[in-house]
Amino acid sequence: MIALKLAICCALALLPAAYAGETLIDEELQPTPADTAVEGALKFLADQQREDGSWNSGYGGPNAGVSSLALLAFMANGHTPERGKYSDVVAKGLNCILKLPDRGDGMLVDRPSHGPMYSHGITTIMLSEAYGMTRSEEVKRRLDAAVRLILLAQKMQKDQNNRGGWRYQSNSGDSDISCTGWQLVALRSAKNCDLDVPKESIEEAIAYIKRCNHPSGGFAYQPGGPPQQARTGTGVLALQLCGLYDDSLVIKGAEYLLQNPLKWESEHFYYALYHCSNAMFQAGDKYWEFWQPHIEKLLLEKQNPDKSWPPSRGDNHASTAGPVYMTSMATLALSIQYRYLPIYQR
Repeated sequence: MIALKLAICCALALLPAAYAGETLIDEELQPTPADTAVEGALKFLADQQREDGSWNSGYGGPNAGVSSLALLAFMANGHTPERGKYSDVVAKGLNCILKLPDRGDGMLVDRPSHGPMYSHGITTIMLSEAYGMTRSEEVKRRLDAAVRLILLAQKMQKDQNNRGGWRYQSNSGDSDISCTGWQLVALRSAKNCDLDVPKESIEEAIAYIKRCNHPSGGFAYQPGGPPQQARTGTGVLALQLCGLYDDSLVIKGAEYLLQNPLKWESEHFYYALYHCSNAMFQAGDKYWEFWQPHIEKLLLEKQNPDKSWPPSRGDNHASTAGPVYMTSMATLALSIQYRYLPIYQR
């Protein structure tokens, strides 16, 4: 997006001291094509917001996880409930999430789903980032309950291969890297906000992620499975955000993504786009130097005239999830370099 140094200082002033990272933007910077693409995408997302503050998914009706991704897209560009051009959009969207029915177990969902922990993990990340930016007690109340549910779900009885991870339901007896990645990022974000997250919970999740590593350097959906870009991006990013930036599995995973770059035909394109782009940004150096122009070129070529993004050729899930999901994920990938979201500030 088009950003001036004054706006950046205002946004960063909202963050706790531990969150205030460097910005890559200086006052002389002119908008790039990627900045313009993001600005158009944010307008598209703002126009798609429902009167109650939610966003529709492609599943028919609003979805807390999709709404949270849209909110993260605005927050990743410096918009908070109190600051920025889209402050009213963020405030209304956050208020909608806070009004989700209190089921008594902390689960953050607004509709039945075969995999509510996915939506719960994403929404917990959004609330944690919002709390880091606002220190709202109302946000903290829902966040505390959401984190407790994640911790309880991890303690479900599982065999050694699945121990430490998460899957579709809060009482699932197995795990997968996709759902585990969302929950682990949520826990790390919450811990950064000084919430009580036991060290052993992070360590057990890390151990599960490592068991998903493949000899190729990539990561599998479950231990022993084949590698793929989306799974690798999730595994690498999860380990990085837990502080393992120089771990051999992180380096091998980044090399895997360098040798197997994301294509429009790639499976689970938008999910992979989000995780792989964040992972390569965290890896830095030659990884981000290759990845950033590669992804920007691809996304700028595919953006629709209305500034949304279309389904990719290899992502049947995204076409079902809808344009808000796809546009939010693309916007988040293009916004990494701004470093507004505390969890992604290395």
